[in-house]
Amino acid sequence: MLYGVPLPDLTAYPSAPSLRKPQPLADGGTPAMLDNEPTTAEAALPVLPRVRRPVVDQDPFAPLGIRAGAFLLKPSLAQDLGYDSNPNRQPLNPKGSAVLRTEGALQAESNWSAHSLKIDLRGSYALFPSIRNSAQPEGTGKAVLRLDADRATAIDLETHGALTTATPNSPETSGATGRTNVVTFGGSAGVTRSIGPLALSIGALAEHTHNEDGRLASGAVLPLSRDDFATYALKSRAAYRIGTAFNPFIETTLDLRRHDSATDANGYDRNSNGANARLGNAFDISDTLKGEVAAGVVHRNYEDPRLSAITGPSIDASLAWAVSPLTKVAVRAATDIGETNVLGSAGVSIRRAEVEVVHALRRNLTLTGVAKFTRSKYDGIALEQDEWSGGFKAEYNLTRSLVIRGSYAFDLLRSSAPASNFQASTFLVGLKFQR
Repeated sequence: MLYGVPLPDLTAYPSAPSLRKPQPLADGGTPAMLDNEPTTAEAALPVLPRVRRPVVDQDPFAPLGIRAGAFLLKPSLAQDLGYDSNPNRQPLNPKGSAVLRTEGALQAESNWSAHSLKIDLRGSYALFPSIRNSAQPEGTGKAVLRLDADRATAIDLETHGALTTATPNSPETSGATGRTNVVTFGGSAGVTRSIGPLALSIGALAEHTHNEDGRLASGAVLPLSRDDFATYALKSRAAYRIGTAFNPFIETTLDLRRHDSATDANGYDRNSNGANARLGNAFDISDTLKGEVAAGVVHRNYEDPRLSAITGPSIDASLAWAVSPLTKVAVRAATDIGETNVLGSAGVSIRRAEVEVVHALRRNLTLTGVAKFTRSKYDGIALEQDEWSGGFKAEYNLTRSLVIRGSYAFDLLRSSAPASNFQASTFLVGLKFQR
């Protein structure tokens, strides 16, 4: 026996003497054939059957997905139950509530021999029975189509959308009695051409941001929808591939922001033009450390002469580090100049930083820790806000399709505006079904 497989019977090699055709005898007879096993001198080397080693599944609890024609679909649905100490993030006299949160997602990816289509849809709805006007719908969606025109040219088409909620104590929604929805949707198109190690790309983007009107305590409407605006941008990037650790690039963005209303509630014309230029480097070192870092300058000029131009640093960085097969670290940082309707301020300079650590205690038990920091500084007025948030979650896979999970999240805001600070804690436990 070898590896549990029985050895084959011995056979003589093809030219062995015992296999030669017997010669006739002198009396014309034929000698009898011997039916014995070949001797060790005549035995051929046995041909052993090939034994396939079992394939090791690197992630035995990952969802396999559902094949639908040329697509692989990965749907999921989760239901969580917990408690939030301050659903509306109120600074004074916060009231806690139980929370029911439903979450769904769908990922789809084509397996075409050429071209590619990827779809990622995620949405959730949190209900707080004890607090009025506190429901939190959230969602994101993106579809990316890559058309391979030839070996060196790719056309990228994208459509995207997002749904978030604004808290009633933010400077832009001050006075509202509950959360208001903010919807952003748009699309982009671009072309990338590779010339040896040089990659050139250019693209255009258009998107629109809509704000839901709020309600004041008196019952009057807070007209937040008059702050709706559209963004039109032209982007370009030139990258040169040298090796795994050093691949420099330069990227520029020119954009226009055009508001639906001629003026905001304070009589400002908030239409603006922006320019952003950055130098950066992309790296991918043995699949252990990958990402890119870019830094430059951003400038935004407003059409209303009462609003001063804003110039500041522009940073965009993402880093993924596989510390070990069980531990992964992700770091992200970004800057932006956001819109505002606050009297006397042209815009908001935003700085964001985030660190995420994922560790697998076992193949079916994963722990995740997240820490985030956001600083918002309002240009032209003495208003600055720092927000810290973080938490951890644990996921235990009973099977590929069923996951038990629990999480804790903490939010803390410190503002220079009076009576604006808040803190909140959220605890959740639930089940997730995935395919």
